[in-house]
Amino acid sequence: MENSEIISEILLNDMLMHVMHISSKDGGSLADRVIKLQEEVGEVASGYGTYSGYKFPKKSTSQESALDNIKEECIDSLIVILDILTKDFQLDAVDIHRKFAEKCQAWEEVVKNKNASSVKVSRLSKWKNIKTGNVYVVHSIGRNSTNDRDGQKMVNYIPIENFHDANAELLHREINEFRLKFKLIENSPLDEM
Repeated sequence: MENSEIISEILLNDMLMHVMHISSKDGGSLADRVIKLQEEVGEVASGYGTYSGYKFPKKSTSQESALDNIKEECIDSLIVILDILTKDFQLDAVDIHRKFAEKCQAWEEVVKNKNASSVKVSRLSKWKNIKTGNVYVVHSIGRNSTNDRDGQKMVNYIPIENFHDANAELLHREINEFRLKFKLIENSPLDEM
Protein backbone atom coordinates (compact mmCIF):
# COMPACT_ATOMS: atom_id res chain seq x y z
CA MET A 1 0.00 0.00 0.00
CA GLU A 2 1.36 3.45 -0.93
CA ASN A 3 1.67 6.28 1.60
CA SER A 4 -1.16 8.25 -0.04
CA GLU A 5 -3.45 5.19 0.25
CA ILE A 6 -2.53 4.74 3.92
CA ILE A 7 -3.19 8.42 4.64
CA SER A 8 -6.50 8.25 2.74
CA GLU A 9 -7.58 5.21 4.71
CA ILE A 10 -6.61 6.85 8.03
CA LEU A 11 -8.52 10.01 7.11
CA LEU A 12 -11.54 8.01 5.94
CA ASN A 13 -11.45 5.96 9.14
CA ASP A 14 -11.28 9.19 11.19
CA MET A 15 -14.26 10.62 9.29
CA LEU A 16 -16.22 7.41 9.82
CA MET A 17 -15.44 7.34 13.54
CA HIS A 18 -16.62 10.93 13.86
CA VAL A 19 -19.84 10.21 11.95
CA MET A 20 -20.45 7.00 13.93
CA HIS A 21 -19.89 8.82 17.24
CA ILE A 22 -22.46 11.50 16.44
CA SER A 23 -24.84 9.01 14.83
CA SER A 24 -24.87 6.80 17.94
CA LYS A 25 -26.44 9.70 19.83
CA ASP A 26 -28.88 10.62 17.06
CA GLY A 27 -31.01 7.52 16.56
CA GLY A 28 -33.52 7.55 13.74
CA SER A 29 -34.24 4.95 11.10
CA LEU A 30 -32.88 4.19 7.65
CA ALA A 31 -35.97 5.89 6.23
CA ASP A 32 -35.13 9.06 8.21
CA ARG A 33 -31.58 9.03 6.85
CA VAL A 34 -32.68 8.41 3.26
CA ILE A 35 -35.12 11.33 3.49
CA LYS A 36 -32.34 13.48 4.97
CA LEU A 37 -30.06 12.47 2.08
CA GLN A 38 -32.72 13.49 -0.44
CA GLU A 39 -33.01 16.83 1.32
CA GLU A 40 -29.23 17.39 1.21
CA VAL A 41 -28.93 16.39 -2.46
CA GLY A 42 -31.85 18.71 -3.21
CA GLU A 43 -29.92 21.52 -1.54
CA VAL A 44 -26.90 20.73 -3.76
CA ALA A 45 -29.18 21.03 -6.80
CA SER A 46 -30.74 24.21 -5.48
CA GLY A 47 -27.28 25.69 -4.85
CA TYR A 48 -26.26 24.86 -8.40
CA GLY A 49 -29.45 26.47 -9.68
CA THR A 50 -28.45 29.67 -7.89
CA TYR A 51 -24.85 29.44 -9.10
CA SER A 52 -25.80 28.83 -12.76
CA GLY A 53 -28.48 31.52 -12.82
CA TYR A 54 -31.17 28.94 -13.50
CA LYS A 55 -32.85 29.78 -10.20
CA PHE A 56 -32.86 33.26 -8.75
CA PRO A 57 -31.85 33.38 -5.08
CA LYS A 58 -34.11 34.90 -2.44
CA LYS A 59 -31.31 37.29 -1.55
CA SER A 60 -28.30 38.64 -3.41
CA THR A 61 -25.71 35.86 -3.71
CA SER A 62 -22.25 36.08 -5.27
CA GLN A 63 -20.88 33.31 -7.48
CA GLU A 64 -18.26 32.54 -4.82
CA SER A 65 -20.90 32.34 -2.10
CA ALA A 66 -23.04 30.08 -4.28
CA LEU A 67 -20.06 27.76 -4.88
CA ASP A 68 -19.29 27.66 -1.15
CA ASN A 69 -22.92 26.68 -0.52
CA ILE A 70 -22.68 23.82 -3.05
CA LYS A 71 -19.50 22.54 -1.33
CA GLU A 72 -21.19 22.66 2.09
CA GLU A 73 -24.24 20.78 0.84
CA CYS A 74 -22.04 18.15 -0.85
CA ILE A 75 -20.25 17.60 2.49
CA ASP A 76 -23.61 17.36 4.27
CA SER A 77 -24.67 14.74 1.69
CA LEU A 78 -21.42 12.82 2.22
CA ILE A 79 -21.96 12.80 5.99
CA VAL A 80 -25.44 11.34 5.58
CA ILE A 81 -24.14 8.76 3.08
CA LEU A 82 -21.39 7.70 5.50
CA ASP A 83 -23.97 7.54 8.29
CA ILE A 84 -26.13 5.20 6.19
CA LEU A 85 -23.18 3.01 5.17
CA THR A 86 -21.83 2.63 8.70
CA LYS A 87 -25.03 2.56 10.75
CA ASP A 88 -27.46 0.75 8.49
CA PHE A 89 -25.11 -1.46 6.48
CA GLN A 90 -22.31 -1.92 9.07
CA LEU A 91 -19.52 -1.10 6.61
CA ASP A 92 -16.16 -0.11 8.05
CA ALA A 93 -13.38 1.99 6.46
CA VAL A 94 -11.84 -1.04 4.71
CA ASP A 95 -15.22 -2.09 3.24
CA ILE A 96 -15.97 1.43 2.05
CA HIS A 97 -12.47 1.85 0.63
CA ARG A 98 -12.77 -1.46 -1.29
CA LYS A 99 -16.25 -0.65 -2.64
CA PHE A 100 -15.10 2.85 -3.53
CA ALA A 101 -12.14 1.44 -5.48
CA GLU A 102 -14.44 -1.01 -7.33
CA LYS A 103 -16.88 1.75 -8.26
CA CYS A 104 -14.08 4.08 -9.40
CA GLN A 105 -12.64 1.31 -11.54
CA ALA A 106 -16.06 0.75 -13.15
CA TRP A 107 -16.43 4.50 -13.69
CA GLU A 108 -12.95 4.63 -15.23
CA GLU A 109 -14.00 1.89 -17.69
CA VAL A 110 -17.09 3.92 -18.66
CA VAL A 111 -14.94 7.00 -19.26
CA LYS A 112 -12.41 4.93 -21.20
CA ASN A 113 -15.19 3.48 -23.36
CA LYS A 114 -16.69 6.91 -23.94
CA ASN A 115 -13.32 8.35 -24.96
CA ALA A 116 -12.41 5.33 -27.09
CA SER A 117 -15.64 5.59 -29.09
CA SER A 118 -14.53 8.99 -30.41
CA VAL A 119 -11.31 7.68 -32.02
CA LYS A 120 -11.64 7.44 -35.79
CA VAL A 121 -11.00 4.01 -37.28
CA SER A 122 -10.13 4.28 -40.95
CA ARG A 123 -8.77 2.08 -43.71
CA LEU A 124 -4.96 1.63 -43.66
CA SER A 125 -4.54 3.12 -40.17
CA LYS A 126 -2.10 1.26 -37.90
CA TRP A 127 -3.10 0.01 -34.46
CA LYS A 128 -1.29 -1.74 -31.60
CA ASN A 129 -3.02 -4.41 -29.53
CA ILE A 130 -2.86 -3.06 -25.96
CA LYS A 131 -2.37 -6.51 -24.39
CA THR A 132 0.04 -8.18 -26.85
CA GLY A 133 1.79 -5.18 -28.43
CA ASN A 134 1.23 -6.67 -31.90
CA VAL A 135 0.69 -4.14 -34.69
CA TYR A 136 -2.18 -4.38 -37.18
CA VAL A 137 -3.42 -2.46 -40.20
CA VAL A 138 -7.12 -1.80 -40.76
CA HIS A 139 -8.05 -3.40 -44.06
CA SER A 140 -11.65 -2.20 -44.20
CA ILE A 141 -14.76 -1.34 -42.22
CA GLY A 142 -17.80 -3.53 -42.77
CA ARG A 143 -21.15 -4.55 -41.37
CA ASN A 144 -22.01 -7.76 -39.56
CA SER A 145 -24.79 -9.63 -41.36
CA THR A 146 -25.40 -12.31 -38.72
CA ASN A 147 -29.12 -12.33 -37.88
CA ASP A 148 -28.91 -11.14 -34.27
CA ARG A 149 -26.08 -8.69 -35.02
CA ASP A 150 -27.21 -7.44 -38.43
CA GLY A 151 -25.85 -3.99 -39.15
CA GLN A 152 -23.23 -4.02 -36.37
CA LYS A 153 -20.16 -2.07 -37.54
CA MET A 154 -17.05 -4.27 -37.83
CA VAL A 155 -13.34 -3.60 -38.29
CA ASN A 156 -11.50 -5.97 -40.63
CA TYR A 157 -7.79 -5.92 -39.83
CA ILE A 158 -4.60 -7.84 -40.51
CA PRO A 159 -1.21 -8.22 -38.80
CA ILE A 160 1.15 -5.66 -40.33
CA GLU A 161 3.64 -8.36 -41.35
CA ASN A 162 0.89 -10.03 -43.45
CA PHE A 163 -0.41 -6.84 -45.04
CA HIS A 164 0.97 -7.56 -48.52
CA ASP A 165 0.05 -11.26 -48.43
CA ALA A 166 -3.03 -11.69 -50.63
CA ASN A 167 -3.80 -15.05 -48.96
CA ALA A 168 -3.61 -13.83 -45.36
CA GLU A 169 -6.78 -14.13 -43.32
CA LEU A 170 -8.53 -10.99 -42.15
CA LEU A 171 -9.45 -10.66 -38.49
CA HIS A 172 -12.81 -9.13 -37.52
CA ARG A 173 -13.88 -7.28 -34.41
CA GLU A 174 -16.85 -5.07 -33.50
CA ILE A 175 -15.69 -1.45 -33.86
CA ASN A 176 -16.20 -0.30 -30.25
CA GLU A 177 -14.48 -3.40 -28.90
CA PHE A 178 -11.66 -2.77 -31.39
CA ARG A 179 -11.25 0.79 -30.09
CA LEU A 180 -10.97 -0.55 -26.52
CA LYS A 181 -8.46 -3.30 -27.24
CA PHE A 182 -6.24 -1.41 -29.67
CA LYS A 183 -4.40 1.91 -29.63
CA LEU A 184 -4.06 4.05 -32.74
CA ILE A 185 -0.37 4.47 -33.59
CA GLU A 186 -0.57 5.95 -37.12
CA ASN A 187 -3.42 7.54 -39.01
CA SER A 188 -4.30 6.35 -42.45
CA PRO A 189 -2.57 8.12 -45.34
CA LEU A 190 -6.08 8.34 -46.84
CA ASP A 191 -7.09 10.69 -43.98
CA GLU A 192 -4.60 13.26 -45.26
CA MET A 193 -5.96 13.37 -48.82
